[in-house]
Amino acid sequence: MKKKKLALIFPYAPAYRQAIYELIDDDFRPDWWFAGNAVRPLKQYDYSRLRSCSLEMKEKKVAGPVERYADFPMRDIRGYEYLIMPGVIRNTTIWGALIRARLRPKKYPKIWIWTHGWYGKENWIERMIKRVYFALPTGIMVYGEYARDLMKDNGVDAEKIKIIANSLDYDTQLVLRNSISPSGIYRDIFGNDSPVLVYIGRLTAYKDLERLIEAMAMLRDDGRDCNLCLIGDGEMKQELERLTRERNLTDRVHFVGACYDERKNAEYIYNADLCVSPGNVGLTAMHTMMFGTPVLTHDTFMYQGPEFEAITPGKTGDFFTYKDTRSLTDAIAKWLSEHKDDREQVRQDCYEEIDRKWNPHEQMKTLHDIID
Repeated sequence: MKKKKLALIFPYAPAYRQAIYELIDDDFRPDWWFAGNAVRPLKQYDYSRLRSCSLEMKEKKVAGPVERYADFPMRDIRGYEYLIMPGVIRNTTIWGALIRARLRPKKYPKIWIWTHGWYGKENWIERMIKRVYFALPTGIMVYGEYARDLMKDNGVDAEKIKIIANSLDYDTQLVLRNSISPSGIYRDIFGNDSPVLVYIGRLTAYKDLERLIEAMAMLRDDGRDCNLCLIGDGEMKQELERLTRERNLTDRVHFVGACYDERKNAEYIYNADLCVSPGNVGLTAMHTMMFGTPVLTHDTFMYQGPEFEAITPGKTGDFFTYKDTRSLTDAIAKWLSEHKDDREQVRQDCYEEIDRKWNPHEQMKTLHDIID
């Protein structure tokens, strides 16, 4: 029997991956397996949009953080040429599939792992386990050059590693980007013409947004008034509102809440001067650069999302010293001072970076390199 080309097996599909998943579905017409009981804080994708999708797998705990996929189609995967799986090292089912494919390559598919790979904060035990784990698959797709270089330095075969980057719904956002123009949205909200900082994403503890409120107060005390627009919701919202009141910044900080109107999000982002993400930056960088706004985040990359690589200091954003509020404050002031007259050039630089690498069409080139 002729083998099918491709299957993808993941615990769940976050909604932000809609564009890349649907391009994969259109180009390769693969089979998809997801764990039907998977629960995550991120909004999930509508699985019915995929041609051939099974939700029969189930996530099951083994012990502690170790898990497995119940009802995993181990026998069925032998009917594919290629399999793409997540790099979940604590999952025994993935280990089993990798070991089988390694020992019996004629019977099992070529398995590619789609993963963060290496962070740089691993202890010696974690490094040892990862060396073994990443020796097993046919290949490894990582989001950026930072992870790839760390893996090479730790003995992973460089020939096995491909960079796949990350993306949002680029085509939909591009239509908005091509139609947007400056508006008076922040003049209407704040009643002034001070520079505007923006953040879009979940308001969670690891985003360290309290530090941004403290930096706003320090900027005010330094005579550098600016405004802040926070787009998103999360467990830290009440704490951030309380801190805003304590620092007498209620007239300078606007809480939008969760907003799923991308046209409105585009207007907020496009008309801001700088996105600030004091914790890890992640997809926030993709979202804001897509609409022309540079990103400021911290400089300790082992605690960053791979999207920090889209930042070219002085061009598409900058970095401040990790967990240093004074450094954050000075970095904001420096950016607003040095780039007050070149906003349009910065906007174009951000567009160029997203168009160059961080979009689903570039990701598909990597996948075609592997599968075709």
